[in-house]
Order: sequence, then C-alpha cells, then structure tokens
Amino acid sequence: MAIPTQTAALGAVTAAAAARNNSLVAAQLSNAAAVRSTYSTLEVSAQRDGRSWEAGCVRLGMTARTSIFSQTPTMDELVAFFRTPCEWIYLSGHYMYGSGRFYSDKGVGMVFLDDGVSVTVAGEKRTLTKAGGDFRLHVGCTLVVFAACSALRQESHIRTFRTLFDKPVLLGYAAGTGVAINNDMLGGGGIAHAFFSRVRNKRAQNDRNAARDAWMETANAGFGGGVIEDMFRAVDEDGQEWTLSRKTIVKGRKM
Repeated sequence: MAIPTQTAALGAVTAAAAARNNSLVAAQLSNAAAVRSTYSTLEVSAQRDGRSWEAGCVRLGMTARTSIFSQTPTMDELVAFFRTPCEWIYLSGHYMYGSGRFYSDKGVGMVFLDDGVSVTVAGEKRTLTKAGGDFRLHVGCTLVVFAACSALRQESHIRTFRTLFDKPVLLGYAAGTGVAINNDMLGGGGIAHAFFSRVRNKRAQNDRNAARDAWMETANAGFGGGVIEDMFRAVDEDGQEWTLSRKTIVKGRKM
C-alpha cells in the first residue's frame, strides 16, 4: 500500500513544481506586456541628443519609464533606473574602450556585466544583479542604443551587452562619436529623413528589423561614403553585426 502513497506524493510535488513554473512564466509575460512601447534614458553627458531621443520616442507614441539627465546622478537614482524595466533604452555618455567603463565627466561610472552592472558614485560602489533583483532593465527589452564612443567596437563587450539585456538590437558606434553625430542620427540635426522617421515607417509595415535597418539607413544617408562611415554599427537580435562600406550596408562579425 506504500507505493500508491509515494506515487501520489510524487505527483503532488510535480504538480506544485509545474504550478510554480507556470506562475513564473505568467509573471514574465505580464512584465513584458507592461513595458511594451516604453523607453528610458540615461544621459550623463551633453543633453541635446538625449532630448532628441525622447522627442522621437514620444512621436512614436511610446511612454517614458525613467529619465536621468545629469552628469552627477545619485546612487539612488541609478539604482531606480536599473531596477525599472522598459522596451527601448538610450545610454549616452563616455565609454572607455578596453575597460568597458561607461562614465560621465563628473566621475560617475559603471561597468556592464553578464548578470548586472557595477555602479560607482562619489566613491561608493554597488553591484546590481539580475539574481539579486536589482537589475531588471532587461525585462521586455528589445533595443539598446549606446550613444558613446566605441561602445560597439570590442566583441567581448558586445557579447556582454547581448547577455545582459537578453539579446536586444544594439545600435551605436565602433569609434569616436559626439553629441552632434548622435543628434543627427536621431533627427535633431542635418539628416532630413533620420532614425525616428524611418523606424516609424518600418514599424508600420511590421518589419522585425525596423530599428536595425532604420539606424543603418540613416547612417548611410548622412555619412555613407565618407571617412567615418565604418564607425556606425548595429547588432541584430540574431547576433549579426552590420556596418557601412563604400556607401553600402554590409554584414560584419557574427556574435
């Protein structure tokens, strides 16, 4: 008579585990739905391009989640930023090729890791992780724009970004940029048909590569054929890198 009892107990444990798993999946779907069509901004350098980013997102009908425009954000502000999930993320500041440090001119810095981000403010250092619940910026994320010099240059850094943010589209640069170039790309400068104009049309056509193609087409329209054309980068959700060569959008590395 012990065998049926053991079988029943095992069945109850299995059912409980399945229920917990179903609950987790439901929560993840709910979180992803909550962040759909939202954006966040971390602008720790000149503000003009960050303002163009936000204006473009608003024109697309997106809703703001968190916005930081400061070279000296507090630790509490940064913790809140990284804890708040959203779909599109804009990170604008300086990036140190080699060390992978993203930072402001006022000493605020952070390093992105596979499972979170290490943040330093005024000598205080904290590591915010997914496992610890302090990094949730990846939940529902589909696009990250790194408006910083050479952020998409080193393959190991790109792989870290893809792991950390759960394989979103990555847009940015493999060489030095600046507020004027960032602003041009986002429609606040001299490119008549820039990123947000192009991405709106592509999204209306249900183009799964809308952001990737809009970014590279904008770069080609504004800088294709010039001496800096090969600095523009996109990495799609499949890990394929895209760049410019002789005024043509071409494949780069496969991550």
